[in-house]
Amino acid sequence: MQDGGVKTKQEDVELKNEDSILESNATTTVTLVKRGLSCQVSVPLRDFGPDQQFPQHLKDMLEEWHEIYPLHVPACSFRSRGLGWKSFKIFDRNGVELELSQWLIKKPLPYRVLVLHYPDSPEELVACANNSPTITYLLPWKGLNRGYDSSRVAARVFNRNMAHITFNDQVFDRYHEGLLPRRYAQYSRASVPRAKRTISFRTTASADNPFASPHLPQLPGAWEDGGYPLTNFHPNVMFKLIDKNTDISRCVPFDECHSVQELFTKARAFFQSLNEGARVKALSCCFSKSRRYIWENEGEFELMLNDAKMTAQSDEETVTVEVYNITPIFTRTATV
Repeated sequence: MQDGGVKTKQEDVELKNEDSILESNATTTVTLVKRGLSCQVSVPLRDFGPDQQFPQHLKDMLEEWHEIYPLHVPACSFRSRGLGWKSFKIFDRNGVELELSQWLIKKPLPYRVLVLHYPDSPEELVACANNSPTITYLLPWKGLNRGYDSSRVAARVFNRNMAHITFNDQVFDRYHEGLLPRRYAQYSRASVPRAKRTISFRTTASADNPFASPHLPQLPGAWEDGGYPLTNFHPNVMFKLIDKNTDISRCVPFDECHSVQELFTKARAFFQSLNEGARVKALSCCFSKSRRYIWENEGEFELMLNDAKMTAQSDEETVTVEVYNITPIFTRTATV
């Protein structure tokens, strides 16, 4: 993670377009982002599934969502809960086996989506409705303000042994029309005021739950077709700053460290309290014993938080991200 960016004076920035969003950290870094640009979806990266490009009509649906909610994950966003099942098959109501692919979206903010592939019709984005430890029902999401198509529900059946996964009449026994993605709530375009300014980079805290944003008022939940699933599976995140030389550490809750800039501020204060001359220009973040990551910008910081949360098994679990200062002590100056 590199601590950088263009620094200007905030008072020199004027918002002349009401569709603009001003993002700033607590000091002087200012970035002006046009809403028309923030809705663009980056080229998705395939985690698994058929070897083909992400369907353009699905990309258009995601960009339509981000036109209205540029800082919130779409209703079809997917989060793995780490059930431990390594094998699965997808069946429609007639027992026809379908293919499923999982994609990582990096921009305008990181999240994952599932795409269901049909043999004789276009692909569809699907959301998960769980009603069994071994079966997840996949509901096609029709896009912004269009709800779900329950008539095309499919079943994702898990088992540790692929050979044991077969279709039978009981696969859809637990499904009913009222079964929709968990944490389901309805909100509409009319109920959301335009966000003219946000004075922070704090997109992760509200990205998974639009109601966490000060610009989106919380509305009563509605268990009816036509709304949007919200992923409220939010494990706590704790940053643990560790000095390699002394083994002294300090834990910082995520509430105090929502952005790259805030993380560097906390890290700089900590490491310089132990070594007054310490330089803090690069941080290494680690939340898995087998892997260590160096995050280079705000977008990758958001992605790191998302991946860290995916290692949790429940809302009650706290994910600890270990943070080390890896800034070189000496800087070599090139001469010409």
